[in-house]
Amino acid sequence: MKKRHLIIIIAAVCCGVFVNVFVILATVTIFLSSQIYNVHQAIIETSHSYEPMTMNSKDGSYILQTERYEDESGVYASFIIMTQDTRNIVFECPDRYRTMDLKGIYWGDEEYSVVVESGDVGTIIYRYQDNSWEVS
Repeated sequence: MKKRHLIIIIAAVCCGVFVNVFVILATVTIFLSSQIYNVHQAIIETSHSYEPMTMNSKDGSYILQTERYEDESGVYASFIIMTQDTRNIVFECPDRYRTMDLKGIYWGDEEYSVVVESGDVGTIIYRYQDNSWEVS
């Protein structure tokens, strides 16, 4: 009889431990999932609040103006380059970058180069060559 009681006690303890471990794992999973969801929501909200900006080239000849585009798949940014004096568009970037991953669009160190830093595609440099800008 004592063996039977011991087996029942051991089984009850094992079941209790299993239930406690299960509850702890479920709680941790739910907590981590909610944190990941909250971070993702914050990234999306930030991407929707992207504000275009305007920057003059170092010598003042050109204006770099970022632009915001939105469609059903998300919010994107691109840029145009205009002459300072006439405001004529001399280059319109054909590429769009997700604002969710965008770190910045700005004038680079080389003459009139434009740098796009993005978390998903890396750093892209549009170099000024022959009166136009090309990705290099």
